Amino acid sequence: MHGRNLGRRKSHRDAMLSNMLCSLITYGRIKTTVARAKELRILADRMVTLAKNGTLHARREARRWAPQKTVIQRLFSELGPRFKERNGGYTRLYRADLRAGDKAPMALIEYVDENFLKKTEVASKKKVKVKDKKVNKEAKKETKEKAQKASAQEKLKKSEQKAHAEEAQALDRDKGTKKSFFRKSSKGTGRS
Repeated sequence: MHGRNLGRRKSHRDAMLSNMLCSLITYGRIKTTVARAKELRILADRMVTLAKNGTLHARREARRWAPQKTVIQRLFSELGPRFKERNGGYTRLYRADLRAGDKAPMALIEYVDENFLKKTEVASKKKVKVKDKKVNKEAKKETKEKAQKASAQEKLKKSEQKAHAEEAQALDRDKGTKKSFFRKSSKGTGRS
């Protein structure tokens, strides 16, 4: 067996690395533990080499580790041509601070080419703006719905209060005629 176990069985480890690889290709930079980053670096460099080759067989090999079509498209259309002149070392590792929960050493792994990172940052900012607009629209809808519900509840309370007041007035009017209903009997309890 070669490589690190990362505290997982092979199937779980491969799935984790596959997901991390997709995130790295999509965003250009991810933060993870140092051991995972070192394992991911090997896989990420291999994927860029496949993308530089650009054949159908290379695409099928890459699909083994990155099953998402958009990730494969980005890998072969952007990363392969961008690193065409470079002979290796497509990723860079930065040591980061320790993780708060268990003090595990963290690292940033990113692609070396700065232009790629700038494009991904711009793309991610655009996605965030679009998401923010959607969230703002949803928040406005929710506040409108809440306001409508609150006004409906207030109307209901007012109508109930009016109904109670009318009932009380009706009872006050009818008090004279219905006194016998509320009158205490003059006789005792009848216990013997």
